[in-house]
Amino acid sequence: MICPVCYSQNVVLKYPSNLREVGQFYHITDERLGVHSDVYQCRVCNLAWVCDSETVARVISSYETENFDETYEKERENRKKTASVLVGKIKKIKPHGKLLDIGCYSGIFLEAAQEVGYEIFGIEASRGALALARQKIKGDLRVGMAENILVDFPDKSFDIIILFDVLEHLSNPQKVLTLIKLKLKDDGLLVFSTPDFSSFLSKIQGKNWHALLPQHLFYFSVGNIKLILAQTGFGLKKYCYIGRHFSFFYLLQHYLNSRGSTGKWFLKFVKSSGLANLTIPINLFDQLLIFANKK
Repeated sequence: MICPVCYSQNVVLKYPSNLREVGQFYHITDERLGVHSDVYQCRVCNLAWVCDSETVARVISSYETENFDETYEKERENRKKTASVLVGKIKKIKPHGKLLDIGCYSGIFLEAAQEVGYEIFGIEASRGALALARQKIKGDLRVGMAENILVDFPDKSFDIIILFDVLEHLSNPQKVLTLIKLKLKDDGLLVFSTPDFSSFLSKIQGKNWHALLPQHLFYFSVGNIKLILAQTGFGLKKYCYIGRHFSFFYLLQHYLNSRGSTGKWFLKFVKSSGLANLTIPINLFDQLLIFANKK
């Protein structure tokens, strides 16, 4: 076996599979935390990935057949607060222009970006999610997989291209990043987020790390991200760790369900109290936000 980034053959099975079934549908709010196929890791660049071809094929096909995630959408207000923070970070570097969101889902980030003046474009595999996005925002929104839709845009079309929580889902990240380089203007900005496999939390949680999910095909860290960016014509500009905003009820429900206990009576109590809609910002310092420029 060869590492798909540094091409080393020094590869080990990091975490054996504990996955019974990938499932027909993909849900963003998958409660199967720490559930995964065989995860291999390169001992040279530390990239980790899933290489079982059947699992990869089922994961990719699940995006296009996705059954719309109502749980995700119930948190729209809090997710938009997170999106607004991210938009603010981007605006400091690139205050205006054409912005393409790859994997835009129901358009939460694009909604926040449009409100501050960006001309927005979106690509999303889920027809159901994109239908909702079209109700919320006005822009050029296209349905399909990134590598199939990107080729339809003229080269050097965009000032900013973003992929939030997308890179780890791709079967061939380098292919998509190479296409992105073509579609970015020479002074364009690439921004993406992805879980950090070398984070402190990943190391202490090990095989139970919350970012180990059935639909994640790659697990990156800063070192191998630099390699991938260099291979695809980008240079790392800067990076940081980002948090998210959730309601107290969502966090509690997610915690209980991930441990096989619904705790319905307690959830019902919380929902009836004033605590349910309390917004809680959380930063576990295991979610990378990467800014890159064309070389």
